[in-house]
Amino acid sequence: MGHAHDDKTISSVRLFAYDMLGSTPDWGDLLYRYEHSLRAAENAAVVAEAEGLPNDDLIIASCSQAIDSANWIMSLPRGTRTAQDMINENCRKRIALLQDILAQANKGL
Repeated sequence: MGHAHDDKTISSVRLFAYDMLGSTPDWGDLLYRYEHSLRAAENAAVVAEAEGLPNDDLIIASCSQAIDSANWIMSLPRGTRTAQDMINENCRKRIALLQDILAQANKGL
């Protein structure tokens, strides 16, 4: 089943994803994260279209939910301080990325 998409939006997301992923010494990791981001954006557009939602509203809702989930994960107790610190650091990075995506979505990508 094909779906219509806005080439300008996909292009904007592609550039934004590349900027957010930054450089990495592991080209395979960068490529995987980049392609995963594109698949996620394209799947979000398909879901939004099928549900009759504007694309930006779906992005905003899913990012907000993911931020809430990351905050909840950080609130859970861990067995060691090191484990807590590691999980909190990963969650803070995820939240920062999601907040950047929200800022772009609020600008209309």
